[in-house]
Amino acid sequence: MKRQAQARKKLRLVLATVAAGALLSAAACAVAVRDEPPGEEVTAKELASQGHRPFLGPVGVVLEVAKSHGGLTADQEQSLRVVSQELEADLGGRREAGDKLRASAIAVVRAGRADPAELDRAVREATGAVEQRMRRSTDALVEVHAVLDPTQRASIAVELRRRIDEKYRSQAERHDRRGFERVAAHLMLSALQVEQLKRIKQELGESRQRLHPSRDELLELATAFETDDFATALDTFREKKTRLLRARFTEASRRTDAVLGIFTPAQRDLLADLIQEGPQKVLLGAPTRPAP
Repeated sequence: MKRQAQARKKLRLVLATVAAGALLSAAACAVAVRDEPPGEEVTAKELASQGHRPFLGPVGVVLEVAKSHGGLTADQEQSLRVVSQELEADLGGRREAGDKLRASAIAVVRAGRADPAELDRAVREATGAVEQRMRRSTDALVEVHAVLDPTQRASIAVELRRRIDEKYRSQAERHDRRGFERVAAHLMLSALQVEQLKRIKQELGESRQRLHPSRDELLELATAFETDDFATALDTFREKKTRLLRARFTEASRRTDAVLGIFTPAQRDLLADLIQEGPQKVLLGAPTRPAP
């Protein structure tokens, strides 16, 4: 069940990013805000009962490792619980912002072109939403770090490094690009259309790769977690990724009309439906959320 849910989530992300530059980058961010599409949400409690580990963001990973390897006192556990609750309280606002960005992306896909003013607004909103999320995560990690003593930080850093190595090793083993081909099949793209989209995707690939944290970058942060310089290292990392994020959205926005022009009107409508409802409902007629 977990593997199927992850596959559906990955396909939904590909659907969002393949369609058009900046606005669909915004849609991808919107999808990422919703941990699962409607009707596919699985609670942490349900996953635990099935023997699965739920997806955890960077703050969630550090909180989990702190609880399992930090030897926390009761007061420390309460402090970390507060950090976790504050992040959960932000989720509703992030989802609302994500829904707005997705709606903008869908409107542009259906129209077949991007209004320059609307595009600029959407890019600013998308960039601002991601930057705000990055700042909140950074602040939360600094709060967690401040609660711990040097011995606890060292123990947690060891486990973080082990998980980072495991994450990148497993990624290399299961690396697969079938998501793009599945989207092409859903939209019944011609060989020429696929080639045109792949070319643009490859041109944007370098900036995407630099934006995603590398194994070495995460290991450096794990090492910094042991020191009093963690906040400085985290700020440096965030500022670097923020610059890359802005550059990527700006570059992608320049290609929006070119990407949309590759699709036929019928393909754009289907693509918009897929982004909005998900492939399970659009292609199979399955409900995306249970009836109340």
